[in-house]
Amino acid sequence: MRTFLLVAVAAILGVLLVSQWSYLSSLTQKQRIIATSAFPIVSENAPPFDLPTITGERLRLADYEGRPVLLYFWTTWCGICKRELPILVDYSEGAEVPVSVISVCSGRSPEKAREIAAGLDVSFPVGYEDDRLVVESYQPQEEGLRRQITAFPFAVIIDADGKVVYALAGRFGSVEGLLDTLDRLELR
Repeated sequence: MRTFLLVAVAAILGVLLVSQWSYLSSLTQKQRIIATSAFPIVSENAPPFDLPTITGERLRLADYEGRPVLLYFWTTWCGICKRELPILVDYSEGAEVPVSVISVCSGRSPEKAREIAAGLDVSFPVGYEDDRLVVESYQPQEEGLRRQITAFPFAVIIDADGKVVYALAGRFGSVEGLLDTLDRLELR
């Protein structure tokens, strides 16, 4: 009886694995990225926001309507963020930039964010928030969690239709890594 039960469970798992593999292999690379994302916001409309920038202007997602956007979330205390920002600067200053770069800093002070951005020659808009409302709208928590846990840095790519097509906690690692991601998302 026990052997029969083990064989039945193995058969069910095998069928599930084959069906999942069949499903994923039938998708385009872009669809596969969306289907396997751990961020629940992927495939949803990007939440709108309107934030002050570190230069005193306003950063509104609505101003980028009809264009793909790479939205990068970082903090003033994050070492990985400071190593990743130059990659985004290099990308955004490239000759052919198919996706606009904007960022949101959730830091300890706008002065520190200004200092970091100036030191790294950040040329793209940097919105600033200290209440993390925008951050939380892009990185929603699982139900039942008692405290907010947000991973920094994280990147969100929004297509020209305003849909989130990519979200990743971590980093691209290089301009080539970023370009490869844009290629897989058919945004370049």
